[in-house]
Amino acid sequence: MIRSAGQLRAVVCLVVLAVVFWAAPSQGVVELAGVPPGGFLDVSSDHWAYGEIMACLAAGIVAGYDDGLYHPEHQVTRDQMAVYISRALAGGDDSVPEFTGTPTFPDVGTTHWALKYVEYAVDQDIVGGYEDGYYHPERQVARDQMAVYVARALVAPQGEAGLADYVPADPRNFPDVASSFWAYKHVEYCVENGVVNGYEDGKYHPEIVVTRDQMAVYVQRAFELPIPAGPPAPDFTLETLDGTQQYTLSDLKGRPVAVFFWTSWCYYCEQQAPDLETLYQRYRDQGFLVLGVGLDDPAALQEKAETLGLTFPVGYNPYAGALYGVEAIPYTFIIDRSGSISSSWLGLQPIDTLEAAIEEVL
Repeated sequence: MIRSAGQLRAVVCLVVLAVVFWAAPSQGVVELAGVPPGGFLDVSSDHWAYGEIMACLAAGIVAGYDDGLYHPEHQVTRDQMAVYISRALAGGDDSVPEFTGTPTFPDVGTTHWALKYVEYAVDQDIVGGYEDGYYHPERQVARDQMAVYVARALVAPQGEAGLADYVPADPRNFPDVASSFWAYKHVEYCVENGVVNGYEDGKYHPEIVVTRDQMAVYVQRAFELPIPAGPPAPDFTLETLDGTQQYTLSDLKGRPVAVFFWTSWCYYCEQQAPDLETLYQRYRDQGFLVLGVGLDDPAALQEKAETLGLTFPVGYNPYAGALYGVEAIPYTFIIDRSGSISSSWLGLQPIDTLEAAIEEVL
């Protein structure tokens, strides 16, 4: 139920943007609904696991769902866990070999989406089945099982044999992971190698189910994946509404840039734009530039820009929005001097948040 005018405006923003982008398949817009250049729409640059998720994305270990989201809050299942580990061990999805033999487990058959990953993990002695002979791919992975998967993947030789004679050099001796605990060696091995640690209460909590953001962190640490500085910002050209100037993003390398996607009728855009104007005036002498990329009627954009007193360049380019995966507004990207996306936010942000991100790239 819509309870306020602000909520109604937000809904309208989403509906109209859908019309703007999805009504033009000849421009390749429909095919751009996957992972946006900044990664995932639900993993902003201030997410606690942003760097690790981006590292896994760059290494070909993780991907988003069909809706273009990563869903960091989703709990990891045993089939998904096999995918993470197999891709990390093999060096990306393309390096995981196809499986053509007889499946090891009756519940991971030839039509199962994760067959090749489960079989590769079995072949590497990383995973095994349950006593009933099944793999149970649908079961959730808790922190004890995660430690088993990762420790077996890291140790040399791989698998349980590599841990047979392992003795922790500096055991943590978690009160809930005693030396008799079934995954004791695996947990201690992961702690010793900087993959995971305990909670503030001093416990390991082996029973807690692992989420997709946590799993990305474990994999990035375990395989020492480099955290990228930031994905490259897609290039586009913005002509100002009065037609007097053109700005091509690739020509602006060496300058920090804020790319602000907005419309004339979006209430939250109207709130955000003056903040960006304030920051533009504050930092323009240091090379900072704001590009206001309008997505609706140019005449209405011009009128709104004048009403708001905007002096930074404002133009009309809806297909730039498609390049950046913009499906709702306002959407703001901070581009560093190298032309990489440093930060991005969907929705209205406090001016202090914007300023802190700008100062990082000055």
